[in-house]
Order: sequence, then C-alpha cells, then structure tokens
Amino acid sequence: MSDLEITFTQPIETNKLINELKVHKRTIWVARNHESKQQLNERINFYTTRRYQDFTDNTSRMLDSILNRRNDPVCSTKIRLEDKLITEEDDIKRHFSNHFKNWMKKIPPNDHLECEWKQVYEPINSIDPNIYETTTQRITMDEIADTLLLAPQNKATGPSGISNEILKHLPTKALETLLKIFNGCMELTKVPKAWTKSYIWPISKKKIYDFNLTNTQLITLIEHTRKLFTKIINNRLTTVIRRHEILSPFNFAGFPFQSTMQPIANLTHIIEDTTTNNRELWALSQDMSKAFDSVHIETLK
Repeated sequence: MSDLEITFTQPIETNKLINELKVHKRTIWVARNHESKQQLNERINFYTTRRYQDFTDNTSRMLDSILNRRNDPVCSTKIRLEDKLITEEDDIKRHFSNHFKNWMKKIPPNDHLECEWKQVYEPINSIDPNIYETTTQRITMDEIADTLLLAPQNKATGPSGISNEILKHLPTKALETLLKIFNGCMELTKVPKAWTKSYIWPISKKKIYDFNLTNTQLITLIEHTRKLFTKIINNRLTTVIRRHEILSPFNFAGFPFQSTMQPIANLTHIIEDTTTNNRELWALSQDMSKAFDSVHIETLK
C-alpha cells in the first residue's frame, strides 16, 4: 500500500477560502430569496386577478373560495348502508352501478299532470315563429372561431379526451371538417353516436364524505366538441330571445352578464328593511329535485 501525501493548507489560505465561500453563499441566498419572493408575488397576483375575474365569469368558484367549501372526494374503498358496511370490491362495484342506474332512470310521465299543463306548453300566439329562422341556418367558420375563443380551459373532458385546448389549436383543415360535421348535424337533425356517450363522476354533497352514496350527486363529463356545437346554438337562441324579449324580465340567469346576484341582493335589502322597521316578512324558497327531468318532452314536441 503506497504512502499518502497529505498537504495541509496554510491558516491564511483557509480563512480566505472560508470567506469566499461565505460571500458565494450570501449571494446565492439573496438570489434565491429574491426568486422566492418573486414567485410568491406572481402567485398572489394570479389568484387576485382570478378572483376579480371569477366575480363575473365564475361565481361558483368565487363563492367556494370565500366560504372555504371544499368537499372530500368520493372514495370507493367501502360503502356504508343503514344496516351494514360493504367492503368487498365486487360488491362495491355492483352497488355503485345499481345505485346510479336507479338515480338516472327516466321519470315516467304523469298523464293527469300532462293534461293539466298542456296549455302551458302551447306556442304563444303573440310570438312570431319566423324569428327563430336564423337559429337553424348553416354554421359558419367565424361562429366556431368566436365560440372557441371564449371557451373555458382546464376542464375535464369526455371519453375521447379532446379538450377545448386541442380544439383551439386545430389546423384550418381540421376545423373545416368539424364545420362539415356541425352542419351535417343541422341538416340531418342528428348528432354523432359518440356524442351521446359521457363520463359520470360522483361528488360528495357534504364537506366530509361519509361513504354513503345517497349523499353524493353526479356530474356528467360531456364531449367538448358537443359542447361547442351546443354553445353555438345557444348563442343564436340567446340573441333571438334577448332581441325580441321572449322571456320574463325576472329571469335572472341563463343569459350573458346576468346572474342570481341581483335577486339575492334585492332579497337582502328587503330583509334588512323588515328587520330595521320591525315588520313581518314571508319568504318562500323552493328547491326542485331533478327539475329539468320533470319537463314532459313529448308534450314539447
């Protein structure tokens, strides 16, 4: 084994090296601290700007943030029933399937109510049906471009995985093909079979998920191409309805630049007035379960 020669650095050189390292350490620390503060400021500015935008564009997210509403994800490791706890994987899958099949099953029509409400579904004579002719005209490339420009991003996709971000970056040739599909749907009054398939995802109604499926609700993840087509039709209908004042002025949602904030503010002022002047106030709040499912589609046809 050969001898090792060890050379010790002089004390003066050692101190010089330590001082240089301290200077470099201080420089790195200052630079890193500056970068951390800059990243923090960027995050603060990002979320501040988003909160201002959410006030008009995404009130649900704004209220969730203000009220700290964060629900647990629905976990499928077990299911709690009134009389037992299901832990076997096959039993859990079977119960999930049966539960949501029953939840989504079609509500049978009530013939008695159909006759009672038939007059309500009749066309209004004072409205000229010709005003809707523009809603069935061929879709243009400008409509697709304008609608895509305002389409939201970072949204969950349907089974195909095609998102709005992908649609926004499609080449002209692909957009022309998409335009042919849209106009084909208009002419044939049919949509592609793939558009009829969606993902359903359970979310908890409560902040803490208790493994009880009755305390969950479903969201449907629809194909973004189908959403784009529907949005174009909705934009046309909105233009006609607003221009000819079809709906009641007390309809506070469903149109651009409208929300339920206005009636909530009105109700708040009424409550404050009755409280200040010691008056009696009666208010009715109605929550209709599956309200849209109760519309009799056959009568509409």
